[in-house]
Amino acid sequence: MCESPPAGFPFPTAEVQSILLVLSERYPEKIAEVVERLYRGLWGDGDSGIVTTDGFMGVLGDVFGEVVAGEILCSVSFSWFFGPFLVYYLVVGGGGDGDGDAN
Repeated sequence: MCESPPAGFPFPTAEVQSILLVLSERYPEKIAEVVERLYRGLWGDGDSGIVTTDGFMGVLGDVFGEVVAGEILCSVSFSWFFGPFLVYYLVVGGGGDGDGDAN
């Protein structure tokens, strides 16, 4: 384990957590390997870059290959970008009066 916290600690982890959520749903058999690699990179090697998109894409690319890693990232990016809009759309029912019946 690294002697001192990695540079920039504490840092945002929401994106990494979103990736882990997608992995737990789609590839539950691989989640332990990915978490172990992220943990080792961050706390073993002191690499704070591992929690950035480039950093965890390297891990995902090693575990899944570049194509699947890109698909995982796209699915998370889609939900981050469109998630709030979709919630709003569902609540107001597609532009209705807010009661969900689209009137």
